[in-house]
Amino acid sequence: MTTKTQRLIWGDYNKSLCNRGNLFVWVCEDFLKALNDPAPEGPRKRGRPVLYKDSLIELVLSIRYVLGFPLRQVTGLCQSLFPRMGIPIDLPDYTTLCRRGKKLSLQIGLKHKGKPVHLALDSTGLKVYGEGEWKVRQHGVGKRRTWLKVHFAVDIETFDIHCVGVTTNDISDGEVAPDLLKNTPNLGKTYGDGAYDTQGSRKAIKAKGGVPIIPPREDAVLHPEKEALFERNKALEDIERYKKEGLSIEEARRRWKKESGYHQRSKVETHMYRFKTIFGDACRSRHFDNQANEIFLKTKLLNKVTARGMPKYLKAA
Repeated sequence: MTTKTQRLIWGDYNKSLCNRGNLFVWVCEDFLKALNDPAPEGPRKRGRPVLYKDSLIELVLSIRYVLGFPLRQVTGLCQSLFPRMGIPIDLPDYTTLCRRGKKLSLQIGLKHKGKPVHLALDSTGLKVYGEGEWKVRQHGVGKRRTWLKVHFAVDIETFDIHCVGVTTNDISDGEVAPDLLKNTPNLGKTYGDGAYDTQGSRKAIKAKGGVPIIPPREDAVLHPEKEALFERNKALEDIERYKKEGLSIEEARRRWKKESGYHQRSKVETHMYRFKTIFGDACRSRHFDNQANEIFLKTKLLNKVTARGMPKYLKAA
């Protein structure tokens, strides 16, 4: 949101939005180079040899998720597009794309620069194949209605997604946090809502050198483990001090959130909205392994989108 003292640089932002539709953003030199790399050496395995490299499967699926095509249509598009781009290569059919899509080993691929990374954590739900909205409205929720939970850890400075996790809807955010952060070597301030107010989440953040900025629950009390839960106990003491100054419990908690910088967490909500705006609020795949890799691949693509350019503001004269 812009304020009276800020002005959005619309010209640069418009160019970045146009570049997001540039085909060469998705079919980039890194992908084309990977297609020509020799196959890795190793012991031969039994069975039919692999005809298509993982990089080719990832490239075709990337085009699919950017354009929102079904598997058959993206196959036809690539069959007509690649020869015109000077890429003489055989392409997999739609059944191969589906089968190999769940076996891809995907990495987000961000380079850690050594300095602390300030992250905001949150999760959102994505629809999966099953009962539709109309049936639920007419007949109520059935036993098979479910969704996937996608857990994001977003850099509040660059908007890059550093970590992503995919679980079923019965897994809480606090349970996922330790695994979500295990590959982040150097944490700074880490923001999360009350769902992350667990010992496991706070200790995982502290173990990485981070500072958890997480609001304690309304019925929380001081914990005897002072070192690992120092920030939690301090937040409770600050809120109690504000109450003694005459503020209500709601006003005291709002003041703590403002003074601690907790509202930086809203940036991950903005990024989740951006994810759903670009790729939709549902998974196209039907099986969990395919769904997980679909979300990982979309996350890589979203990082490419933000690399094209994000809104920049100048102080108004």
